[in-house]
Amino acid sequence: MRRRKLNACFKNYDPDGHLKKHLDEIPFNATFSIPDGRVFIKGERVRKRFKCIEQDTKRLYMISPIMEVEIIDQ
Repeated sequence: MRRRKLNACFKNYDPDGHLKKHLDEIPFNATFSIPDGRVFIKGERVRKRFKCIEQDTKRLYMISPIMEVEIIDQ
């Protein structure tokens, strides 16, 4: 929780901060990309992380809710 608040504070000073959101801020089943370019579909929350499926390989990844992502319009 502390890290989430700290990241939110730093986001105010990031010039590109308005383009990125944290994973827990986007809706269920939304398509998003991470900084390395991979594209995922957001799934359910399991304990602290979200189950996300990579679109290309269909592999399941557990991703932190504070990961900065960009929503992809489809």
